[in-house]
Amino acid sequence: MMTTRLWQIGDCGSLPPMILDLLAENAPLGADMAPTEENVAILLALGMQWASRGDPTLVACDSSGQVIGFTLWGAFDNMAGVLLTKRTCNGVGTYVVPAWRNQGVASELRRAAANCARAKGYERVLGATFHEAALRSTLRVGFKVIGQVTEWQL
Repeated sequence: MMTTRLWQIGDCGSLPPMILDLLAENAPLGADMAPTEENVAILLALGMQWASRGDPTLVACDSSGQVIGFTLWGAFDNMAGVLLTKRTCNGVGTYVVPAWRNQGVASELRRAAANCARAKGYERVLGATFHEAALRSTLRVGFKVIGQVTEWQL
């Protein structure tokens, strides 16, 4: 049995190693966020901020209450003032601890986060995937591929 809920201060002990693992897994595949303690602290603070305002920054917990995964989804402040066509929630990351992978945890987290986002008035979630398993998982719950990201290393 698994439950989902918003991030809480009490999660600050279990989330940092998971955030670091997410960054470490994605960095070699092209993600720009380096797996550093500084980035972990920044993302943890961002997640706590988003959760405090009810954005879909969720944890998944097993039957004993142990955190086994998370979503880090929310809206960045639009400091440039650019008018967007849709109210957008940014999917910075979804992570499941290795022992719980391939058991539907990521899909359930994404469904719960999408429901939360919908309830908050978001019209879409934008995110990037960096490996095939993540892409398959996102497509399974209803994401679709739009556009293409290209890179030219100089």
